[in-house]
Amino acid sequence: MKDITNHDRISAHLFRYNHIRYDIEFDAPFEITQDGIALNLGISRGHSNIVLKRMEENNELLIGFSTIKGSNRAAKRKIYLLSEYGKSQFKERIKELKSYDTDVEDLVKGIDRYRLEDIKRITGEKMDDLGCMAVLRVRVDKADVPIESPLVAIVRQNYAVMKDSIRKIIISEASPEELRTWHSKAADWCIDHDAVIEERLHHLVKSNRDREAIRITRNRRYLLMENPDQDISDTIGALALRHDHSDIIEIAARISLEIGDLEMADALSQRLLRIDPPKGRGLRSELLLKRNRTEDALTLARYHYRGDVDSGLVLGMCLLEAYHPEEAADCLERTKELMISEGCVFRMDELLMYESIAQICMKDYSAAGSLIDSALSFTRSERRKSFLHALRENALSEHRVLLQ
Repeated sequence: MKDITNHDRISAHLFRYNHIRYDIEFDAPFEITQDGIALNLGISRGHSNIVLKRMEENNELLIGFSTIKGSNRAAKRKIYLLSEYGKSQFKERIKELKSYDTDVEDLVKGIDRYRLEDIKRITGEKMDDLGCMAVLRVRVDKADVPIESPLVAIVRQNYAVMKDSIRKIIISEASPEELRTWHSKAADWCIDHDAVIEERLHHLVKSNRDREAIRITRNRRYLLMENPDQDISDTIGALALRHDHSDIIEIAARISLEIGDLEMADALSQRLLRIDPPKGRGLRSELLLKRNRTEDALTLARYHYRGDVDSGLVLGMCLLEAYHPEEAADCLERTKELMISEGCVFRMDELLMYESIAQICMKDYSAAGSLIDSALSFTRSERRKSFLHALRENALSEHRVLLQ
């Protein structure tokens, strides 16, 4: 490990003022005067003078004269900024210190005092790359970062890390057009780096590349609905609310129902009810169930039933919730056979789960156990797996009591 010198600290301090021109004549910050440098670093004026002279002789500095912002003195004072050579030397020094496992956090702390305008001046033509990194929510390898900047730290595992404070400034102060550009760049980055589909969809929707987002949502609908979370609900929900595509709206609504985002599910099901009334009624029935309005849900489900898989599953759920287990079991069994004959087993795990509950209600614990095992073999939802395991333990416990 190498020690951080005052030369390093002065270079880091001046690097934070790269957005200021050395030939500025008025209102330069006090922090880039000799007194300001010494005060900020907690060293003597004489010591700072020695280091600054050495840096000047090494062509690492640009020296100008300006009035000082907030000062009562009208006279101009000497100000110090890093030259291009000084900047490159500072970057090389950071690399060297990191190679010796030296903690360089102190060299870049305080950078979050910048405004976006300052960050742009420091980053220059690479701002879009930095903006892309700011909006990405996945880990980025050091080798995949196209910029070298004190704004981006490299941790020991060779991942590039941006401070939350810097990320917040970049995102909060950017214009809508800049954000769209950065999200679009991030969406393309996801392709090149095999990021998960949820990450790419997020950036496609944020950059208004809806045609691509709709195509991916349609092609990956089952994957997206298997293990949803609030983030994918927000992403697909925003996409669905921008277009009158009934299949996209249905996908978004089912995701919302699965995670319990009933407000979003309500808005989407109302929209679907206008565009595709049969599908909308099915979703409204499920939403009513989630809101414990069982009788209303059952009434709508009976009216909605068309003898197909979707309406059959909804009706079975409503019958079970209204405690008609025999009728529910018959309805679910017919729906299961139809699902198998059609060759599409999406939601089969859900159907088997409800069918097993119907069997538990009728005290046929052996049949319930077989159905639960079948459901576990189908499901990819971690949430449903946990529920099914608990349901099996409960069924076994009830079965033991019955046998005693």
